[in-house]
Amino acid sequence: MNWSLVHSSVYAVLTKRGVYFIGSILIFLAAIGFHQVPAQAEWLTMETPHFLITFQAGQESVAQEAAYYAELAHQKISEALEHEPKEKTQLVLVDSSDSANGFATPGLGYNMEHYWLVYGAPNTELRSRIESWLYTLAIHEYTHTLHIDMTDGWPALVRSIFGRLGRPQFTSIPGILWPALTSPNGDLPVTLLEGFAVYMETINTEGGRLKDSLWEMFMRADFVQKKIMTRDQSSGIYSYSRFTGGAPFYMYGAYFCDYIARTYGQKKLYEIMHENSKGSSWFINDVFVKVLGKSWPKVWAEFIAEAKERYAQQADQIKSQPLTTMERITRTGELATSPVYSPDGSQIAYAQGGRHREPAIRVMRADGKFNHTAITTDVVFTREGSSWSPDGKQLVYSRSDYVGEKTVNDLYLFDLDSRRERRLTYGVRATGPTWSPDGKTIVFVAKTSTLQTSLMAMDADDSHVRALIEGKDEMQFSSPRFSPDGKITRTVRESTISMPTGFRTDNCCK
Repeated sequence: MNWSLVHSSVYAVLTKRGVYFIGSILIFLAAIGFHQVPAQAEWLTMETPHFLITFQAGQESVAQEAAYYAELAHQKISEALEHEPKEKTQLVLVDSSDSANGFATPGLGYNMEHYWLVYGAPNTELRSRIESWLYTLAIHEYTHTLHIDMTDGWPALVRSIFGRLGRPQFTSIPGILWPALTSPNGDLPVTLLEGFAVYMETINTEGGRLKDSLWEMFMRADFVQKKIMTRDQSSGIYSYSRFTGGAPFYMYGAYFCDYIARTYGQKKLYEIMHENSKGSSWFINDVFVKVLGKSWPKVWAEFIAEAKERYAQQADQIKSQPLTTMERITRTGELATSPVYSPDGSQIAYAQGGRHREPAIRVMRADGKFNHTAITTDVVFTREGSSWSPDGKQLVYSRSDYVGEKTVNDLYLFDLDSRRERRLTYGVRATGPTWSPDGKTIVFVAKTSTLQTSLMAMDADDSHVRALIEGKDEMQFSSPRFSPDGKITRTVRESTISMPTGFRTDNCCK
């Protein structure tokens, strides 16, 4: 592998169209609000057979891991799609946020991908069954890269003369006014773009969102409750007035691609993408007719009909078993998560969120009455909620805020009487706090290095922060809890290629 120092203010290797690309990507990033990449850090670039991987000094081992998974993704996806890019893909590793994400921009300048070096929040589809966050990202984003890089016929000729003339995503410019002339697959409905990437992520890894029970539940609920989305609705063209379980074009799109592969054969799914890359048809419907002999609306109708029958059978099977009787006690949010009883059992605190709801921690009486906002703050995405102080007068929780050039999670304390918030940590990257029964200690999870968490503790007066269990091998701790006597802490621990397991320690309060 070749190593070269990259100037601290530039994190991509410039090519003959690099200046054009950098200008375009800066506008793109500003438009969609991605977190700032630290500009003053020392950046290095590692070269592999198919990638140029740019990363901060000190992250060499992570870069090597990313190189391995990126090359493995290249092997699998290029073989499946029978396509290889002419130039190496630029890959930037970023550790500037505690929000798990990644993106690819193959339609602009040259092929480029960004990986956020943090695992997804616990109890979400981004953590479900995955053996490695970097591998999941590599498969998903490289699918986008090769999918949109694929070009044949006259689009390939135009690209060879003028370079890539793609349209930046997330803009308000209609596609008909700025078509992706040199990357026709970039103009596919987002249902197919993201659905195809999720499908490939699922069949090429141990995890993948099509294997996730949360997604299956969301889809089944739509069908059982007769709230099935149309093609336009699932593509994100319209805003949603109800809870959707996330971005529907990922979910509906992935299940639709899976249906095509199961019903017509995987090669037919790939053929749709190849045929569209030729630019011979202005509309995706014509491509479906050419490849499958049926229009897109007809294939979609088949997909919906099959799903209706499958989910009806699942619902009947579930209803045939004894069911726990439930009573709904909130109607305030599209998302109402992480409920926790107060120590005396008289109140419940929970997190509220959603597209059309103000993010907040709300408190209500145990019977659901006198429901009110305690503090407006977004804690939903951490999936860890809040914890009561033993006297029931305070809540401790984690939320994100800026620390220098990074957006990270820290611990905050809210006093229910004075209604004042106090910050407990600065740049600790902490989540999942829980109070000890004696009120003296707060145990939490912290991101202590790249792709790594540890189980931590601190005194309740925000002093003496210490590690209880130092993580290794990409361990991901979550949901620490005390035993009633306060002597033992239990937590969920996940590590590379493993399912969540329970873990205990008895040294938290020594």
